[in-house]
Amino acid sequence: MTDLLSADGASLAQLLHPLAAVLTGADNPYRVLQWLRRSPAAHLLGRLALDPEALNHKSLDTLPQRAAAA
Repeated sequence: MTDLLSADGASLAQLLHPLAAVLTGADNPYRVLQWLRRSPAAHLLGRLALDPEALNHKSLDTLPQRAAAA
């Protein structure tokens, strides 16, 4: 999870710890992998994870308002 959700591949932003715990604790890891590969929301999360300071409502409000941002 750290590789996927961090800019440097080594440290995870504190704000992303709960998400990482949910994803790694899933009963079916294959469904999580599918979601990470296919979901527009997962792709958006990956972009935001590159800049932990952007993990806020203000940054999300500047993005195109599609289902992934909601």
